[in-house]
Amino acid sequence: MILITRPKEESQNLSEKIRDLGYDSHIEPLSKIILKKINIKFKKNSIYLISSPRIVEVMIKNFSQTKNLKLLIIGLNSSEKIKNANFKNIIFTAKNSNELISYLKSSYIKSIEYLTGSIRTNNLCKQINRLDIKLNLQIVYETKFKKSLSKKCQNLIINREIAYVLIYSTANAKHLIRLLRETNLEQEAKHIIYMCLSRNIARELIKEGFLTRYSETPTELGLLKKLQKVEKNRKN
Repeated sequence: MILITRPKEESQNLSEKIRDLGYDSHIEPLSKIILKKINIKFKKNSIYLISSPRIVEVMIKNFSQTKNLKLLIIGLNSSEKIKNANFKNIIFTAKNSNELISYLKSSYIKSIEYLTGSIRTNNLCKQINRLDIKLNLQIVYETKFKKSLSKKCQNLIINREIAYVLIYSTANAKHLIRLLRETNLEQEAKHIIYMCLSRNIARELIKEGFLTRYSETPTELGLLKKLQKVEKNRKN
């Protein structure tokens, strides 16, 4: 069985994909997303950074009239979605934050408006600031983490019914470790393989002694392909 830790709306869609691959799943959202009152004053000559698929959805749904904004995008899937929604002025698409930093080092950019959530990768912000680029945060949504694992989820872990956990962010990885410790299930959960969207996310679990694998490309498709590969190797 595969444990899905994404917010409820995203988990439902992911659960269907997993079922189509022939796996059972349990949905245990570790957080929920609350959109803030959207009052962004877009500026014609500003450059906007998007690193979250949720921001892409917000832009497509609420700001279709701003399709000439200058955009920096982290994530190939996010870039593809925003292109398909006819946003025309994508300056650069990075596979990951490291690739974005490499680009910025040789760019003319002096200021960035970062459209993000209340939980974000602080390391990225620090790296951008070190380049003497002014970074202005625009908080579009808030992430609220749940306080405990459900009894059903705890029992699935205790009974060793969970084989894999899908982890999509560093914040989720850290919070899951915290919840496992609070329920005294850390050791029980060490037999599980934690499938992470990226190497950086995996590092959070590796340093705590959890079995970890990560996608070579930080996309959901890449993660599911990695899951199938790991499962095939495990059966052989």
